[in-house]
Amino acid sequence: MSDSPPGPTTSTAPESGLPQPHPRAPAFLSQLPDLTLVLDAAGTVRRQTPPLDDADGFEPHNLVGDHPTQYIHPADRERVCAQLQRLFESDPGTVVTTTFRLQATDGTYHRFEGRAINHLHSEPVDGVLVVARALQERTATAPESTTREPMINQLQETTQRLLETSEPDAAAIVALQGIESVFNFTIAGIWLASDDRTRLEPVAQTDRGASLVDSQPVYTADADSLSWDAYESQTATRVDDITDHAERANPETPIRSELIVPIGEYGLLNIASTETGAFSDADLRRVQVWGNTVESALTRLEQIDQLQQREAALTRERDRLDDFASIISHDLRNMVNIAEGHLGVARSEDDLPQLDPVARALDRMDDIMDDTLTFARQGETVDDTEPVRLTNLITDCLEVIEAPEATFTVADECRILADPDRLAHVFENLLRNSVEHGSTSSRPQADDAVDHGDSAVTVTIGRTEDGLYVADDGPGIPPADRDTVFDSGYTTSADGTGLGLRIVKQIVEAHGWSIAVSESDDGGARFDISGVLFIET
Repeated sequence: MSDSPPGPTTSTAPESGLPQPHPRAPAFLSQLPDLTLVLDAAGTVRRQTPPLDDADGFEPHNLVGDHPTQYIHPADRERVCAQLQRLFESDPGTVVTTTFRLQATDGTYHRFEGRAINHLHSEPVDGVLVVARALQERTATAPESTTREPMINQLQETTQRLLETSEPDAAAIVALQGIESVFNFTIAGIWLASDDRTRLEPVAQTDRGASLVDSQPVYTADADSLSWDAYESQTATRVDDITDHAERANPETPIRSELIVPIGEYGLLNIASTETGAFSDADLRRVQVWGNTVESALTRLEQIDQLQQREAALTRERDRLDDFASIISHDLRNMVNIAEGHLGVARSEDDLPQLDPVARALDRMDDIMDDTLTFARQGETVDDTEPVRLTNLITDCLEVIEAPEATFTVADECRILADPDRLAHVFENLLRNSVEHGSTSSRPQADDAVDHGDSAVTVTIGRTEDGLYVADDGPGIPPADRDTVFDSGYTTSADGTGLGLRIVKQIVEAHGWSIAVSESDDGGARFDISGVLFIET
């Protein structure tokens, strides 16, 4: 068996580029009284919290970025590595307990009992949590030591329940249960802020708190209260004697001392006692840590709610676009077909020049319907992609573009990962844009140019460091218009629909790319698509 847990075995000194703690790791980890480590899937220490005191003379190494087993006594190392190996391969929630000797910074070894729990791929820890407790003979502190492990277990279980809630009120109830079961505070309540953050409304309180205060107050800026002051200033406050504060909300309250801890912008956590001076600074710190954990859970719920609202809005928008596309593809198209049929009959009976504007108007309606239908049916994201060869794509696009006098050159051959059908819409529109707005200027063709006769405009398609470009030698796009060319309705042609470049941008962004317009080397227009994923061959 290797002397290291899963992952690389080489050691690196801690430095600024090392992995940082998981952003949603519970804040309570930093307050545990024992040496606490979080290992990632490679067995490397991602987070380390030293003991809060060094009464045993043990100063741990900085293990962040290292495999911790290299600091275990050689006689214990193989056994511990084997146990860690089994833990990494086990199901989430599996627990391993073992004893070992760990090296201090002065080179001496100290005996520890370690409890490791597999939380890999499980929020909020997302790693293997190791809590190591020193086993020195300290009779006076033995009763305290025996309570640490159950407290850690309760914190983990309550935090997990907190993160599984789906509503803020439910999260407040679980958070309050944690106050009672983990911290043993019996008088407590939680207030959550209104949507406009102008009111703090009571949503949960302990049974003991409810028996002392029949009706919990609603805190606002309009009424004096220590709680609103703490929330507004986002300052955790310890009040040793409520009667010393004239701005208290209830002058007749039986409460004598309090811990008032804001839960970020989401609300307030209030711990109370009927005795004066009932709380210490350590109590305040512990409640602050728990308040940070509750804030993380409420932030998660807010993000989920925002995502659900956005998804619902997108669904409604897709439904409207589907209805819109159906009207275009069926009702309007049928009416245009009827009009074209009658026009053909009229022309067959008499060649009237007055019918030419009617024919042009119907052709124009066809173009507008085609572009509008394409725009309506393009989704916000691209789900299915495949390798696309640039020369093949351009060749296919040229088959549907009427440009007998233009010259098209593919300067660089490459393959990209994209949706081929939707990408074809991008290049058909960009190439057609160059042809329709091109000049009579020309330039020498490359060997691999696709020649369509006498050149009226030369268009080059090539590769950049992170994308593709389409450049021409036409008159270009004025700098004042470059910020608006992708807006719906933008066109400089009497026959344009104003949707071509808007469709281009929509498809490009659906791939996760971006597009920008600038001036080409020949003074024409240049479109750069960046963020493209190339497939090297």
